[in-house]
Amino acid sequence: MGRGWNRLFFDRRGKERSVKEVISDSLDMYIGYQIFTSLTNGTFIRASKDCICETCKLSYDKHPKCKDYPTFRLLCDDTVVKL
Repeated sequence: MGRGWNRLFFDRRGKERSVKEVISDSLDMYIGYQIFTSLTNGTFIRASKDCICETCKLSYDKHPKCKDYPTFRLLCDDTVVKL
C-alpha cells in the first residue's frame, strides 16, 4: 500500500487503481463534458495557442485538453477554446 497519490484500492469492477489514476480519469471526463456541451451549444471561441489566459497568465496551449477533443482547451473560467 502506498501513501497519497500512490495509494491503491479496488474499484467497483475489482481492478486495482491508484488515487492519481482515478482523479486523472475524473478530470478528463469533466473536461470532455464541458467541451462537448460547448460544441453542442456552439459556445466555443477560436483563438491562437499563443494567447494568454487573463486568469492564470499561461498560454492557451498550456491549459487542459481532453483525449477525445485534442484541439480544444478548457480555460480557467470554463471557456472552451478551439486552437
